[in-house]
Amino acid sequence: MKKIFTLAIIVANICLLVSCTTKKEQELREQHLKDSFNSLVTAQKNEIATMLAQMKDIDNSLNDIASQYTELQTITNKMEGNDETLSRSIVAKINAMADMIAKDKEKIKALQGNLARQKNSFAENKRLQEQLSSLNGRLGEREDEIISLTKQLQEKNANISDLNSQVAKLQQETKKNKTELSRLEDERYTAYFIVGTKKELKKAGVIDSEGGFIGLGKTLTLAANSNIDNMQRIDMRNVDEIPLTGGKVKLITPHPTNSYTLQGGANKATSIKIESMNEFWKNSRLLVIMVK
Repeated sequence: MKKIFTLAIIVANICLLVSCTTKKEQELREQHLKDSFNSLVTAQKNEIATMLAQMKDIDNSLNDIASQYTELQTITNKMEGNDETLSRSIVAKINAMADMIAKDKEKIKALQGNLARQKNSFAENKRLQEQLSSLNGRLGEREDEIISLTKQLQEKNANISDLNSQVAKLQQETKKNKTELSRLEDERYTAYFIVGTKKELKKAGVIDSEGGFIGLGKTLTLAANSNIDNMQRIDMRNVDEIPLTGGKVKLITPHPTNSYTLQGGANKATSIKIESMNEFWKNSRLLVIMVK
């Protein structure tokens, strides 16, 4: 009897020790996840701040070009006859403006590439894309102004042979710029989704298991580098319902519960109905649905 009692005490102590160790490990894991998240948030904030500063530089440059255009337009309107000296001065300034536009265009292109690599929320990406689209639109306006100014000089029979190739290039770039604006608009509303079992989602490189022990206490999370090649690309403006298999489902990605409804209920869902596009996609432009 005494041995049984002693054994019971030993087992209880072991369980208590394992429980304490497990709790401590869990706390350490949670702290590590919290620290990692805070580091990621700080890094994203710094990247966004840098991008906004670069956009401000482009904004200032475009304002400067607009001011120069107004000044040159006034001079050109007052120009009488073929004033060769004045024409050369205007041509030189137009060339300088065209160079500024070319540099701004490269900066915008670099920002677009940087933004495409960011993993910010849909709301943040949308805000930055809108600002880039606005800058791109103003860039096109500045190009049109230079082309207009060049035509004014031609009408006054000014010697602007140095500008001919520049104007042809600007006209071509303006056409490309309008195409790019259309592409940016489509990109702003691009989202991705995938539906599958836990095994299928893991195989697709979309989800990971974190925390706990094998088979106990593990939680499913979105993989750090989710492979969107295995997801279906959609235009969120045109998709407000996604068909499901009629089984039990779980959303792995974060979407406000008031932004969608599961047709047929969570245990026999036949589709997910998106009630509010902006609300549903504001946290993530990826939708991962696990079916059981």
